[in-house]
Amino acid sequence: MSEPKKETLELDRSLVEELLLYSNNELTRIRRNRIINYFVKGGLVVGVLMIAYFIGGTNISGAMGDKHKPHLAYVEIYGPIASGQLADTNRLIPSLHKAFKDPLSKAVALRINSPGGSPVQAGQMYKEINNLKEKYPDKPLYAVIEELGASAAYYIASAADKIYVDPASMVGSIGVISAGFGYSDVMEKVGVERRVLTSGTNKSLLDPYLPIDPKVVDYWKEMLNEIHGQFITAVKEGRGDRLKADYPDLFSGLIWTGQKSIEIGLTDEVGSMASVSRATVDNLNIVNYTPSPDLLKQLVDSTHAMVSAAKYSMMTPQLY
Repeated sequence: MSEPKKETLELDRSLVEELLLYSNNELTRIRRNRIINYFVKGGLVVGVLMIAYFIGGTNISGAMGDKHKPHLAYVEIYGPIASGQLADTNRLIPSLHKAFKDPLSKAVALRINSPGGSPVQAGQMYKEINNLKEKYPDKPLYAVIEELGASAAYYIASAADKIYVDPASMVGSIGVISAGFGYSDVMEKVGVERRVLTSGTNKSLLDPYLPIDPKVVDYWKEMLNEIHGQFITAVKEGRGDRLKADYPDLFSGLIWTGQKSIEIGLTDEVGSMASVSRATVDNLNIVNYTPSPDLLKQLVDSTHAMVSAAKYSMMTPQLY
């Protein structure tokens, strides 16, 4: 008995080209929307800053409490951890120094609500926190995670003596990511030629319009694994015996609720800025040491950061 004849589907060349063009246009649209999204978010940040400025005066940080009495000093880590953003560690580190140095600050807290960001900035903040803890051994450093303390934000938090969360907080995401698109197959189908001139063999290694080289993939993964290893080492050093390091998928990039994060040793207790203040100075006296941003500088820095983010987000490793 002969085998049944397989039917093949023949597509008109013009239809194939039309489908490929549609696919390419869709990828372009996604990338364009992603870039626009950066600018929209940046515009919202600047808008909120301006509203806060005109409604509440120049003290945008919203300091609460009496700095001339014993108090809990805190610094905010809000939003993306990146150059030009509110959570730019270069503007937060001097504030941490002031908070530790003040003789009336009985403890220092990091008030965290961030999805993460630059592994470089997270590493710098982590090291500086440890330096300050060594310099001021009698002054504890706490981290209070609100809605979100993920990736680079958790990297920083792991340097704290104690981490407080809400049961519904989102914590973890211990991983590194680098994402992008590849258009080379689509360009070949529609007859578009990519012309790139470089003076270095690997200068265009992540060009989305060129075919991906398996050697480049291996190299890039090796680099991401190296950064991931640095992240894991910092978490293990910061958390010590409290961390259940053998817990499945602990370092896989998963994120947990605040309650679960306590169970697996990523955090310590349920708490808030108010509860930490009461435990530290016996009353509610919280002082914000986060610097009030210069609005004009913030606008310029945010614009620069958005352009840079749109340009490099497809290939720069991030802790998100």
